[in-house]
Amino acid sequence: MDFLVGRAMSEKTDLSLLFLSGKEIDFNGKPLTDQQRFDIFQYVNSYLNPVSFTSDDDVRSNHQESLF
Repeated sequence: MDFLVGRAMSEKTDLSLLFLSGKEIDFNGKPLTDQQRFDIFQYVNSYLNPVSFTSDDDVRSNHQESLF
């Protein structure tokens, strides 16, 4: 990712902060709009942090248990 943001190899960059920062980001020579930056952030975030669903094998409870 360093070559994408023009940083030296020794520098560390948090990609989420890059997209949410005010720094201009270009793609193919055109600057990204705020909406495009936010959309890309959402895509990357959902890809790297997928929602985990319960498996179909799990038994689901459809009733309230008694506490007493």
